[in-house]
Amino acid sequence: MGFAEKYIFRHSFLLPQIIEPSPLAGLLSFIVVIPAYREDDLTETLESLKNARKPQGDIGVLVIINFSEADSDEIKSNSVKQYRELIEWCKNNSMAHIQFKVILSGNLPKKHAGAGLARKIGMDTALDYFDRNDLPQGQILSLDADTQIEDNYFTAIEREMNLNPGAGGFILKFSHPTAGYQYEPRVYAAIVQYELHLRYYKQILEWIGFPYSRYTVGSCFGVRAGVYACYGGMNRKKAGEDFYFLNKIFPHEEFIDIHSTGVHPSPRPSFRVGFGTGPVVQGLVNSEKAIFQTYNPLAFFDLGILFEKVDELFCISQDSLNTLLSEFSKGLSEFLFGNSFSEKLKEIRENTSTSHSFHKRFFLWFDGFRIVKYLNFVHRKHYSKVPVEQAVEQLLFRKGLKEHPKNWLDMLNLLRKLDEES
Repeated sequence: MGFAEKYIFRHSFLLPQIIEPSPLAGLLSFIVVIPAYREDDLTETLESLKNARKPQGDIGVLVIINFSEADSDEIKSNSVKQYRELIEWCKNNSMAHIQFKVILSGNLPKKHAGAGLARKIGMDTALDYFDRNDLPQGQILSLDADTQIEDNYFTAIEREMNLNPGAGGFILKFSHPTAGYQYEPRVYAAIVQYELHLRYYKQILEWIGFPYSRYTVGSCFGVRAGVYACYGGMNRKKAGEDFYFLNKIFPHEEFIDIHSTGVHPSPRPSFRVGFGTGPVVQGLVNSEKAIFQTYNPLAFFDLGILFEKVDELFCISQDSLNTLLSEFSKGLSEFLFGNSFSEKLKEIRENTSTSHSFHKRFFLWFDGFRIVKYLNFVHRKHYSKVPVEQAVEQLLFRKGLKEHPKNWLDMLNLLRKLDEES
């Protein structure tokens, strides 16, 4: 039995139709998975992979051309046409150390068709290859069809993961283009604000003591095959699949941050998915004010007070707990009450014997998903969202950085620098 045979039997979606026979051959160290839906410039991404420096291990690249059963005949026919064209491109551009393969996943169920399902099909196919070859340490790399990689993409990942053999995966440095001629100025202004939001969200969670504060951008992570199988694989969400996938693994596996290479996702506007980069940029471009509103930092600071008390909660009495709860903000207190905080705390204490194990189990409960629920809850009743530059200014002030950049791009460059220094 292969290391992932149980997963493949129980979880893989449409896998037998896709991989018989397996599209990949040889002995590979990396498999890059790229979902593609109505992509015009896909070969630019593939060229960047082809031209990257050669690592010691060999590479497979899987492109998943996909469309829904509910798509128009035009979209379906264009997808089939692109699939046929890519078959030829893959034949002509594969080399000894890198093989390109394309899979057509058409007429996917309307209920599930989207980025998550396409990424799952590709990652499950990669897992099947590594399972057949008994390579649980093989690496499944997630990339998007509109993303350029840096020249040392493979060599840097190979080096860092070899230096950290116990790591279950990695998060890469990323940056969107902030200027150029490909898009109108409003697009670049929009992507600067959106990336500011992404970095603000990650850095403020880090600042208040959340132990699993990491980026969950679909084009900048990778995971070992054995870890992918162990945690149930990719989900079928139409958007945000990367956030849900990574947040269920972060509390259990070591992920390393790789700053020595990175990716450059496109800032293009799009409404092809419900939320994420494309829809945000499109919405800002179409907006009269074009100001991105993000979560109020006060909501995070309230949460930080709770996180500071986690070790104290391990042996707190009920009377002291009641006093502590009364000291929290109204929004946080209401959220905790609605989530049966006292009962959950008792359950966690009964199943842990040390403050360390209590701390870990607490954040298995108050995880990245629950944080999002908390933020949405308090912003419905207690806080209003604020322009992203105001939120960043408050975070920088709390960090003790007294001289704050006064424009979006300078702010973004500072947050990028802080990420690389952390």
